Amino acid sequence: MKSLCNFLTFSLSFLILASTGFAQIPGPTPEHAKLKPHLGKWTFELTDSEKQVSQGTSETIEACGGMWFVTTMDSNLAGMPFQGKGLDGYDPEKKKYVSVWVDSFTAAPMIFEGEYDKSGKVLIMTCEGKDPTTGGPATWRSTTEFVSKDQYRFVMYLTPKDGKESIMMTVIYKRSK
Repeated sequence: MKSLCNFLTFSLSFLILASTGFAQIPGPTPEHAKLKPHLGKWTFELTDSEKQVSQGTSETIEACGGMWFVTTMDSNLAGMPFQGKGLDGYDPEKKKYVSVWVDSFTAAPMIFEGEYDKSGKVLIMTCEGKDPTTGGPATWRSTTEFVSKDQYRFVMYLTPKDGKESIMMTVIYKRSK
């Protein structure tokens, strides 16, 4: 009952603020629209840094009035079930795309920021995190490029603090028909 009262109090306060002009509710921007090609169901082939290949499925849906895109991924990696969730959007204050990734292989979320390259075709994101082999600090970088409306390529790179960038995985997504 207490949580219902809290919800109703918050909702009423929000409505009062919105109706008096104190709160301006944002809507999706043209930058949000650039994420729409990800919507739908996909199959994928993932090749890891050791050239092991795995297949899986993925689905991206629109959420929160088009402000966020939620991706669910299911696969079998290295002989183990793998599940992942992504939350992607655009932060108009930072003027950056933002992404949060969590999965069944890691306990800490990966938080990425980035932007499209000059061509407007490749989304480049970075994240400060850990090197999974040493536990030391590392920079993660991803690129996402649509090859066609029914196929896109995602590449994840890792650069250890004092090291050379290497490809951790390449994932080719194909739209399910």
